Amino acid sequence: QRQRYTDARQVLVAAIARPMLSPEQAIEVGYALGCVHAALGRDVRLAAKERRSELRDAESVFADVIAADPRHFRAHHGRAAALEALDLAEQADAAYRTCISIEPRYAPCWIGLGQM
Repeated sequence: QRQRYTDARQVLVAAIARPMLSPEQAIEVGYALGCVHAALGRDVRLAAKERRSELRDAESVFADVIAADPRHFRAHHGRAAALEALDLAEQADAAYRTCISIEPRYAPCWIGLGQM
């Protein structure tokens, strides 16, 4: 499974570099890349240092998506989860609450906030 995520990461990074993507497509490809980094950050088979690096990359990519589309509630959720995993509770709390303010019906943000 890890190899699949690693392969997906390479494909998504290459896709982002392509100038023919529309801005909307680039945002969704960026979101997918953040999800891949987050999944690798949760992979207990990786060394702790590698997991933290993947989580930092996930947070950064989600932040880029949010910069391009501040109402992308799924990116706010992904960023919140990455921040929480990095033990940055105050920032994670704020990100979960931002997600909820954008899309109050998105249960994963409520669950994440409740489990903190």
